Amino acid sequence: MGEPFRSLHSLPVGEDLTEYRLVVEPEGAAVVDAAISALSAPEKDDDGAADPRTPAQRRADALLTIVRRGVSAPEGVSQTTKAQVMVTIPLTALTECVDGAGITMTGQVLSPTTVRRLACDGSIIPAVLGTEGQILEMGHDKRLFTPGQHRALWHRDKHCSYPGCTIPPQWCDAHHVRHWADGGPTDMDNGALLCGRHHTYVHANDVTATVTSAGVTWHT
Repeated sequence: MGEPFRSLHSLPVGEDLTEYRLVVEPEGAAVVDAAISALSAPEKDDDGAADPRTPAQRRADALLTIVRRGVSAPEGVSQTTKAQVMVTIPLTALTECVDGAGITMTGQVLSPTTVRRLACDGSIIPAVLGTEGQILEMGHDKRLFTPGQHRALWHRDKHCSYPGCTIPPQWCDAHHVRHWADGGPTDMDNGALLCGRHHTYVHANDVTATVTSAGVTWHT
């Protein structure tokens, strides 16, 4: 499986401005759109006057707010939940990895494998559909590892737990070794730190692991 195509370029615009160009796949677009839309709604001032900013200006302000929150979080643990991405997906596609797709509220199409991986550590809310298209269950965030559990995983794993990888813990996701959709609990005995690249690889290839108090052993 190839790496997701992502790129970010910056170039000066005039003397005092910089333009950024971001290219991401549907999964990345869903995360960016969810994060920015949550913070870019028009806001009235104290006197009730309309927001004078254009939609583009509000989105730019939202992006800067997200970055500031990220870099100011104590000990690298964000003080807020990750961007919420709502996805509708058939139950069989989510639990059995059969043909199907997840659809975000902004229209991106995500594979079942991608939905399962995002659900490990992102605030993704799956609206699971039955055979008639009815909503069987609206997911929630209780399956997410807490900041305290993240710190404990950092202390135990030290870095990405995949063999040979040394990506620092603050850049890793907390992965459910047995996926939450399969009944996997959100606890230390079922958690492992994985960098973004290896998190994608583990989900795409159904790599399993054994977790002990000493660390994680991946069965590659």
